[in-house]
Amino acid sequence: MRILIVAQDALGRFLPLTRALNRRGHDVAIITHAQQALRFPPTIRVETYPLSDEAKRDVLHLMRGMVRAFGFAMEAAGAAKRLRQDGWLPDVVFGSDHRGELMLMRDVFPAARILVGLFPLPGIPSDMPDISIDDRIEAIVTGAPSLLTLEACDGAFAGSQFERRCFPRPFHDLIDIIPHGVDTEAFKPNPTAVLPLPDGGQLKAGDAVVGYVVPHLEPCRRFPDFMRMVPELQKRRPEVHVVVAGGDNVTVGRWLRDQTYRQALYEELETVVDWERVHFVGMPARDLRQAVYGVSQCMLCLSDPVAQPDTIQEVLASGCAVLASTSGPYDDFVGVGAAEPLDSRDPETMAEATLELLSDAQKREALKQCARENAATTLDLNRVVIPRQTAFIEKSDGGGPA
Repeated sequence: MRILIVAQDALGRFLPLTRALNRRGHDVAIITHAQQALRFPPTIRVETYPLSDEAKRDVLHLMRGMVRAFGFAMEAAGAAKRLRQDGWLPDVVFGSDHRGELMLMRDVFPAARILVGLFPLPGIPSDMPDISIDDRIEAIVTGAPSLLTLEACDGAFAGSQFERRCFPRPFHDLIDIIPHGVDTEAFKPNPTAVLPLPDGGQLKAGDAVVGYVVPHLEPCRRFPDFMRMVPELQKRRPEVHVVVAGGDNVTVGRWLRDQTYRQALYEELETVVDWERVHFVGMPARDLRQAVYGVSQCMLCLSDPVAQPDTIQEVLASGCAVLASTSGPYDDFVGVGAAEPLDSRDPETMAEATLELLSDAQKREALKQCARENAATTLDLNRVVIPRQTAFIEKSDGGGPA
C-alpha cells in the first residue's frame, strides 16, 4: 500500500509509526518542512516545502477573507456588548453567516438562541478549467466563517436543498429549508410585455425570443456554453432573437487577463453569429428584467453547482418556460416540473432542447403554468417566505428542519 504522511512534526509524533509502516513493506512518503528532510531513512521518500517569508505573505493574501470576517465579528461583538451594558439582552440573535458577524455572539449573549440565515458555502466546481490551488484555498478560507458560525448556532435555514447539501452532513439536521422568496405581484406573467432594445428597436410578447438572465456573465453560470449554442440556434431558426442580461463581474473562478467573458465570447464567435439578433442589455433594473421575462418564449437558467441566483425565482414567478441545468442549484424546481431539465453542456444538444421547446407551444404553456403555480405557492415573499422566516425565529425549539 502507498501511504502519504503530511505533518511538520513527522520526526516526533509520527516517526515510530512511519518506521513501522515502512518495515511492514508499505511504500511510505512524507511531506514535511525542509528542516527535517535529512533526518529520515533513505527508504522513505520525503518531499519538503519551505517556511519562507514569501510563502507567509502569500498565505496572508489568501487569508484576507477570513481576516475581514474576524474583523466584522469583533466589531459586531463590540456593538453587542454596548447593548448588554445598557441591560438589553436578546432572547434570539439572528443574522447571516457569510460575513462573520455572528461568530462571537455566543460569547456576548450566552443565554440567547443564535439563529442563522445561510448562504451556500463558496466552492469551485471540479470540472472548471484553469483553477489554481490558490483559488481553491481562497474558497475554503472564505467559507470558514460560515462553518464557525454554524457550529455555534442553535438553528439555521438555507434557501434550497442544494444549499443545505453545500454544508457538511453533520450540520444537515440543524438546517431548515426556506426559499429566498420573490415578490410575485411584481414578477408575474405579462402577455403585453415590450422590451426596448439598446439599438432603439423593441421586442414584444409573442416574438421568437430566447432569454438568458444571470447576475453576471461568467463561466460558473455557463455563459460560454450558452453563447456557443447561439450559432446552431440561428442556423436552425434564423428569426429567433437572443436577449442576454447580466453584468461583467466574476464571482467564482478567475477573471480573464485583458477582457470580460462577454468580450471574449464575442471575439470567439464574431464571424458565426448574427449579432443583430443578439441583444446584450447589461444587468437591467427591475422593470426591464420584467420585460425580458415577459417577451421570452424560452428562458435558459444555467449554472454550475454554486449559489442559486435570485433571478431563477423571478423567472418562475413571471411564468416563463424554463430550461434549467441539473447541476444542483435548480433541482428543487426541475424536480416538481416547474422547469425542464437540461443536463448537457454540448452546444448542439442545448440548441436542440431549446428549439424543441420553441416549437412546442403546448409544452411551453404547461411549463409556464407550473412555474407560476410553484412560485405562488412556495416562493411568494409576503405570503409564504416571510411568515416561515418569522415562525422560524419565534419557535421555541431553536430551529431544525420543518
